Amino acid sequence: MTINKLKRRDFFKVVGKGAVSAVAISQPALANATTPSNVNLPSDYKTVDSPLDATEMANLVRNKKVTPKELVQEAIYKIRQTNGEVNAVVSECFDIALERANSFNPNSPFAGVPFLAKDCVDVVGLECSMGSKLNKGRRPKSTSWFIRAAQNAGLNTIGITNIPEMMTLGCTQNPLHGATRNPWDLRKGVHSSTGGGAAAVGAGYVPLVHATDGGGSSRMPASATGIFGYKPSRESLITGLANGSTNEDFTHQSFMSRTVRDTALALSVTEDHTKNRFEHAFPRTAIGMVNTPLNRQIKIGVTMKDIHGRLPDEDTTAAIRSTVELLEGLGHIVVEVAQPVKDGEAFMYNYMGVFGNKMASLAEQFDSKGIPLESMSDQVSKNVTYLARTMQARLKSHPNLYIDSKANCHHFAVAHNLDFFNTIDVWLTPCSNHIPQEIGYFDQQAHSGEEIWTRSEKLMSYTPIENVAGNPAMSVPLYWNKDSLPVGSHFSAARGNDRLLLELAYQLENANPWAGRKAPIAL
Repeated sequence: MTINKLKRRDFFKVVGKGAVSAVAISQPALANATTPSNVNLPSDYKTVDSPLDATEMANLVRNKKVTPKELVQEAIYKIRQTNGEVNAVVSECFDIALERANSFNPNSPFAGVPFLAKDCVDVVGLECSMGSKLNKGRRPKSTSWFIRAAQNAGLNTIGITNIPEMMTLGCTQNPLHGATRNPWDLRKGVHSSTGGGAAAVGAGYVPLVHATDGGGSSRMPASATGIFGYKPSRESLITGLANGSTNEDFTHQSFMSRTVRDTALALSVTEDHTKNRFEHAFPRTAIGMVNTPLNRQIKIGVTMKDIHGRLPDEDTTAAIRSTVELLEGLGHIVVEVAQPVKDGEAFMYNYMGVFGNKMASLAEQFDSKGIPLESMSDQVSKNVTYLARTMQARLKSHPNLYIDSKANCHHFAVAHNLDFFNTIDVWLTPCSNHIPQEIGYFDQQAHSGEEIWTRSEKLMSYTPIENVAGNPAMSVPLYWNKDSLPVGSHFSAARGNDRLLLELAYQLENANPWAGRKAPIAL
């Protein structure tokens, strides 16, 4: 394959040389910043062989060393080479992306960098199915506000990434598109629900992807694939709904990327500055563009036990211990703190009373038509049917489930923000209870719907806390186990403290760089 008459080998020579200069152009403040332990940017932080991030790509476009069309062609080449094994991209609009590639303003933040959206938002020209056979062939007539904002900033959407069926389970697999596999070990999964997006970055298709996060969906998959995953404070970013509604409950629009600066820039161009909400306990705090590492000492609390009092697996435990050592080496104060959730079952009951409410509506919708979900096993998996029936039964026994659960979650959010974070600046925990398992662990044919949901709840026993609280949180790839599988560390802060988390992320990225690591399948 050629790229505008430029052979791929020659293309990489041009891009490689430009990438090093791009870093010097775009990151002077970061390179000169100091930290509590005087850890500076390593000399090998970026090399000719390092994968390009979106910021570098945009700089190369602006310096006329590459065109946006060439960047899209390179992404298409990589997807076609290995997506058959990874199964990250499930819908594409390559022709449209190529046609509009060189129409992007080179002075826009991303200047035409290729981008992938998650299969839960509407994008004109792409099949958007929510991972469900019920929506097979659905092509929306309008694009969601969030994706429009991303495209206005210069991101060129080239496809859609895989998710769990209706975003309901702890695994990125569904009866319509199948399972997404981990680029670091194709025998294993990638958690959920932005698993396809995480795998796409991990496999090197694009440097930045769209994510959503209703219970850990931008953090758990990032942990599983060795990339940076971020969840912003509630209502900080533009809505992901096509009709402009901001009623997304615990769900946050966001991004995952290879580098911190890509996500930081993407957040800055999709921030919703019109959300005020000053009448409640959490006035909106603008994020702005964050581009420098933390340069002061902070107090970080660490908790190993999940909401049910369980400890994580051996690899996850080792990852958090390694991160604690890194933080202490950077001069921060690290103290052990108790798990703020005292009753895990009650917490998840209230969480699902809000987040899972739509599943009860799904069951009611088809019951009213005389077509129970159980009669549609060729279109709806038994796992989704189990969850829908469970939520339907809860709603019947507790008619005010949504209202009461939302009130209980708000009370927790207030206490978590004002009391728990009153004694620490940042909270460190595992991202999930265990590292990615074999694909069969979440096999929807081999296990009952109840068993799949039990395994899903066990996996996501840390991250939903900050969805309920509305707080910023992130997964930072700081550890790889003996089998070369990545394990992320989960950090969170009080609502509105996004800038603090991003500054810490920059500092950690400088001290323990990960951008040069490539999964075995990555080209």
